Amino acid sequence: MTTDLLNIHVQKPAETSWNKINLTVLIAEQAEGGYQATVLGWADCQGSGLTKEEAIANLNQALNTRLETTEIAALQIVNPNAEHPWMKLAGKYKDDPDFDEMLANIEALRQERNAEMEAYYRQLDEEDEAYYRQLDEEDEAQFDEGYDHQFDEEDEAQFDEGYDHSGNMEDIA
Repeated sequence: MTTDLLNIHVQKPAETSWNKINLTVLIAEQAEGGYQATVLGWADCQGSGLTKEEAIANLNQALNTRLETTEIAALQIVNPNAEHPWMKLAGKYKDDPDFDEMLANIEALRQERNAEMEAYYRQLDEEDEAYYRQLDEEDEAQFDEGYDHQFDEEDEAQFDEGYDHSGNMEDIA
């Protein structure tokens, strides 16, 4: 829709997701019959009808009429009286004679835990290296042997258990 305002053309935006507003609506059944739909927070913005759908449609029409001449804007303010919640704790241990000792204990415990974790990670690395070294040795041994595996009687029996000799494999379970 285009409006002519002092020979300046103002194009209203098409309906897209960025210009849609979600409003919470209270729908109340009236004692005399019918329904009234009210936008919560906008008590003067209402629509009435015999059905819920008609009340919402009338509310939508009232909102559209109102928003043609007004604008919705968001305003964010900083509360000048608000205090950060942790500020109450700032300086709490300032005069505590045991505070420095407690900090030293915390530092010692951190160093101890860091040393334990370092030793644990070193052990895991060594175990991984040993495992991969063993796999490499096994692979090398199999390669040297030519990896010529011959079926023995046990392998053949296991194979025959799962084969019904009609060409179909059965579940071995």
